[in-house]
Amino acid sequence: MTIKAVVADDHEAVRYAVRRILERERLVVVVGEASDGREAVEAVARLKPDVVILDVTMPHLWGPGAASQIKRTNPNTGIIFYTMHGTSEHIYGALKIGVQGYLLKSSGLRQLSVAVSAVAGGGTYFDSSLPRETIESARRCGAESPLECLSGREQEVLQLVAEGKSSVAIAAELGLAPGTVDVYRHRVMTKLGVSSAVQLGCFAAEHGVTPLT
Repeated sequence: MTIKAVVADDHEAVRYAVRRILERERLVVVVGEASDGREAVEAVARLKPDVVILDVTMPHLWGPGAASQIKRTNPNTGIIFYTMHGTSEHIYGALKIGVQGYLLKSSGLRQLSVAVSAVAGGGTYFDSSLPRETIESARRCGAESPLECLSGREQEVLQLVAEGKSSVAIAAELGLAPGTVDVYRHRVMTKLGVSSAVQLGCFAAEHGVTPLT
């Protein structure tokens, strides 16, 4: 049986490499690609793949936010994170969402086909280079991220503010009134204990919501 996959990463070269390695096995066909989290959610809803491979740090909607939406709307699609982040915090967040696979970009592409086959078959797969104690710690007691205190909408606003967008631009993107965006922004800053957009940007980069600059 051919496995249908969607690949989501903001770097075209990564998407190309992932497609090549998967389709070389002739068991997987990449039916769609996405360059940001929103496109990934839309592609999965439209194409109904068996597996979606998501980067964590993507524009507009980061990987965990996209994964949460996919879990709600397309629960039969398996999710694999393919990321540079390998901390207990990120692994715990993935497990809490229900992500079935977790691979590090630093390990290259060699494990992708195995991970896709495992997840498409209803199993799980974690990068072999991840310390077992890190995974078990995340499973047992976790390493909860400060982002856990934010709602899904608040996380979206955090990301867009950190990307340097104005309240008007965010409102247009999310279908909200600018004043509502300002309310969300204030809530986010209060919950995270930051007092400026610069601090918010540093927080987002530190936790993988936006790229480190």
